[in-house]
Order: sequence, then C-alpha cells, then structure tokens
Amino acid sequence: MAEYNDNDFGRLIHNIRKSKKIKVDALVKGLCSIKVLYGIEAGDMLPGYLLRSALIGRLGLAPEWFDNMLTFEDYEEWQLRNSLIDSLGKPDEQLLLEEYKKKYIKHNLDDVIYKKIDYENTFEISDRLRMQFYLTAKAMSTAAEGDDYKMAAAMTSDIFANNEFDIGKLYEYKLSVNELNLCIEALWHSEGKNKTIDNVMAIVDYMDKNYYDNKAKTKLYSKLVVYYCRLNESVTDITELCRMWNLCRNAVELLREDKKSYYIIELFDIQINISDRIWALIKGKNRDDFISNMIHNKQKIKLWRDILSNEYKKRGIPEFMNNDVYIYREGTAYCINDIVRARRYLLGFSRKELSDGICAEKTIEKTEQHRSSLQYNNMKSIYSRLNLPRAYQYSSLITCNIVDLEKEEEMWNLIGYGKIIKALEILSELKREVPNFQYNQQLLGRAEIIIMKSLGKISYEEALSSMIGLLELTVPLENIKKFKKNKNHGHMKNDAVNKRIYFTSAEIYCLISIGDYYSILGDYENATLYMEILYEYFVANSEQNILYGSEGVFRVLIVKYSSLLGNIGQYELSNSLADMSARLQLQLYRPQKIWWHKYNNIWNDNLKENDKEKYNSILNECAILCQIYDSEQTAKVFSEKF
Repeated sequence: MAEYNDNDFGRLIHNIRKSKKIKVDALVKGLCSIKVLYGIEAGDMLPGYLLRSALIGRLGLAPEWFDNMLTFEDYEEWQLRNSLIDSLGKPDEQLLLEEYKKKYIKHNLDDVIYKKIDYENTFEISDRLRMQFYLTAKAMSTAAEGDDYKMAAAMTSDIFANNEFDIGKLYEYKLSVNELNLCIEALWHSEGKNKTIDNVMAIVDYMDKNYYDNKAKTKLYSKLVVYYCRLNESVTDITELCRMWNLCRNAVELLREDKKSYYIIELFDIQINISDRIWALIKGKNRDDFISNMIHNKQKIKLWRDILSNEYKKRGIPEFMNNDVYIYREGTAYCINDIVRARRYLLGFSRKELSDGICAEKTIEKTEQHRSSLQYNNMKSIYSRLNLPRAYQYSSLITCNIVDLEKEEEMWNLIGYGKIIKALEILSELKREVPNFQYNQQLLGRAEIIIMKSLGKISYEEALSSMIGLLELTVPLENIKKFKKNKNHGHMKNDAVNKRIYFTSAEIYCLISIGDYYSILGDYENATLYMEILYEYFVANSEQNILYGSEGVFRVLIVKYSSLLGNIGQYELSNSLADMSARLQLQLYRPQKIWWHKYNNIWNDNLKENDKEKYNSILNECAILCQIYDSEQTAKVFSEKF
C-alpha cells in the first residue's frame, strides 16, 4: 500500500503546468514570484489556502475538484467569505462586508494595488487576495461603485492600466475564471459599446484556447455569450445572427455536458429570438440547411426552456441569473481542529493514544479546543494515525495528474449511462496510473464492485461484503454502529453529527453503497441505520456551505435514501427529501437529477393508479429533463411508460 506523499499539492501544480505548457511567468504574474512557485512545487514552501486556491484557478481548474483542510483561523475566514457571498442582495450584506473588512483588510487600497507588493512575501500576497475578494463582493453588493471591479482586477493584473482594457496584455497572463469575470464586469459597466463588444469577443476567444477544464470554463463561457448577444441585440446582419446562434449552441452544449444551468434560460431565449429575427429577415425564402435546422430546433429549445423554467418557478427560485456569486463560491473546506476531534471519537482513540510518539497530549487538547493549530509535520502524522489523507488539499482522486480526475468523472458518467465495458476500461487505466493510497483504493474499489455487479460477475451479497471490506480499510463498521447507538448520550450529545464524526468522500460513497445493498437485500434496519447517519451528517448542522462542494455525493445519498424510505412506506418523508435535493440542485445551477426526484414522488403517490393524466404529464417532463441533462436512452425509458 502506497504512502501518502508529503508534497502531492506541489507535484499536482507542477504536473498540470507542464502538461498544459503554461509558462511560469504567465502563471505567477501579478500573483507571486517565480521563486515562490518553485518553492511550492518542490515542497519547500507550504502556501496558505488563498494562494493555493488562486494557483488552482490560474491553472484553469474549478475549486469543486478539491477538498481543503484548513487551520481554525483559515476556516473562520472561509466561513465568513461564504456567508458574505450568500448574503449579497440580502439585508445583512453590508454588515458582513464591514465585518470582513474589519477582520481581514489590513492595508489601504493604494498600498496593495498591482506592482506595489513584495511578491516573495506570502503574507502580503494573501493580503492582496483578500482585498480583491472584498472589492469583488462590494462590487456585487447594493453598495457597488463603478470602479470596484476595475480595482479588484488591479489586485492581480495591470490589464486595466490607464483605465483602459488592454487586450494585448491579457495574453501575458493565465488568468483564473474569477479574475476574467472581474474584467468582463468592468467592461460591462464601462462606456463605449463597440469597444466592449470587441473585448468581450476577445475574452471568448481567450477562453477557447483549450486551457480551462470544463468545470471552470462552463462557469463563465455562457455568461460571456449572453453578454455578447445582448450587446448585439439590434444587429440585422444574417451572418452575425448565425454566429450568435452558434455561440449560444456551443454554450448550451457545454452546460449540458457539465450538467449545469448557468444562464441557460437566457441562452434559450436568445436562440428563440434569433430564430424569429432570421425568419423575418429571409421571409421564408433562400433557406440553407443551417437556417432550416435552426428554425426546426426552435421548437425543441422552447420546450426545453419551458420545462426547466417551470421547475425554477414552482420552487420560487429565480430562473434568470441575477448575480455572479456562483463564480466566487469556494471549494469544500473542513477545519483540521474539528476533524482531529471528530475522527478521534469515531475511531476510539484517547488523546494520549493519538499523540503517542507524535506530540504532547496537551497539543491534541489545545488543537481540539481551537486554542492552537497543529504544526504541518504533526498534522500529517496525526492524519496518518486517523487513516486520513495527509494533505491540506486533495481532489476526488489523490493524484498529480488532472487527466486522472477527468477520466474518473468520465468513468462514473459511463456507469450512469449503462456503458459498463467502456467504464471498466477506464477503471483499469486508473488502477494502473494513480497511487495505491487507501483513499484511492476505496474510490476505485467501489467503482469496480458496481461494475462487476452490473456485469453479473458477483451477487448482491458478495458486493455488500466487498464494500464493507473497502470501508474497513479506514473505519471499522462496528465503530459507526456504536456511534449510532450512543449518539444521544455523552457530553457531546447536543453537538451536530458532523462535529462528532468525520468521513472522507471515499468513505461516504462506500457507506451509501453499503446502505443501498442492505436495502436491496431487504435488510431495511441496517440500510436505514447508515443512510440516516449520512443524512444527519450533511444536514443536521449549521454549516450549510458544506453542501455546495458536496452536492454531488449528497445527491447520490438522497436518491438512495428517498428510494429506501419509499420502499418502507415512509412516502411523505421520501417526497420531502427528493424535493429538498431537487431544490438544492436548482439553487446551485446543477439540475442533473431533478427528473429522478420527480419520478420518485409520482411513484410514492401512486399516480399511475390515482391520476393517469397527471402521471403521464410528469413522465413527459422527466423525459424532457433527461434529454437536456442525462441521455436520450434514459429519456426513452420514460417515453415508453406512457
């Protein structure tokens, strides 16, 4: 079994930079020095979480790839940043803006603006990134000023030198999606429509250089296209209208591929409008195949738009994008101090046992009480003893190659679509290529069990036994049962579940599968035990931001848990959980499985027998939602039911 590397983050940064052929000076310009970057890549320097996140963004990656382990000081800042983002447009936004400014803004604006910083001083780098975040939040608030976006952009680039956007300088940088959005908003709020049109199109071209991964690109590309089309709303040239149509189509396809809905209603409306305008201009004559297909597709687009829009409206969620907070949400974060305490309780260590040979017992006590933070070497040793990945930042697979992460995502999509043989091929590649860490063994082992069961190679009983074996690489199942039995006792009985136990994402996925296999085998008592613990782990706490980064695993949990509840006759609770998950997906612009939750509820309500017309109507909606975000194959299953 492989040992966790002490510098997985630095090696990941290095390998991504090399694989994408990113020049060092372009990556760090305006952010930090080349010397700092080399120190991070070599493992000689451990950057703070703000610089880690900034480098990840500059490498064209989305923060959703990563879990962050933070000291309690960093975690408090992370909490405030997320609370501030959530508050924008709400009554308490100014209070939180002022709180962030008071706690974290240490300098005047003129002292931290571009080129007035020591780029080898990581404390000053963090101060500048904090100022950028503060100005960005202020720009999105009701107290926004016209130059806030420009000043925010100036924290890490000089693209707006002399108060003008310099497109030539853009290619001197590898800017993150967050930074690019500052440029776009500064342009949008500036005067000079023609210049803005050209510059927005230049940024579209910049994003088309195959530099950003799909998760990152999807966040901004659709917005860019919407802005470009709005700036050209009075154009009458058919060639330009067709170009706009193609841009919209590409943006929609990117959203569908990544299962997101940023600006998708706006894009549908623009496509419908362009179809009508072209039809009026040609008056039905001289139609080539492209225009004929465009007119034909209008009906499908309108149907997709109406179905998706209705899902937003009936839940009271705005269907149109009214701010950019989704761009500035950060990856999932956990407080190291809380994890040490929660994991110690789960595995049954005393403080003395946990600290033995590593540090003083008093150090563990102070850490758990937020009175001090562990030194990095002690943190790694403590995490190893607690069967945790010993890194401050790691991804869905612990690997130094972003291609492995993309392969893993493709593998799970193929499993979902029933393309098992192709999924097995990718799994075999991943098992050869990624380190044999316990965390990776659990993630890939779970995929292998699901694939083998789908191919009929193993029974459900064998699948359950193998999944339990995977989980127990790091957590004895008996410890989880013991926690469930005693969770309403002891001095921590009133604490939220996620403050008393901690699971990695790999362990959560294994537990979901264990609960699901118990349910399939008719052991509803054990199935309910594990599903219930996980549900409480996610929702019975005050850290609602945790669901942003964990929405994917939470969605999988609710699919399985609501099915279980329906099977044991708890229809009302099953429907309630399905509705909650569907609402969360729409709020986070990730409506991948709302079709499933709709079907769950009509099954629970026995609509096929009680209201056949309504049943068929909802099945049709499910089929259309599958066309948008799942597959024609899944949509066909629903179409054949009515």
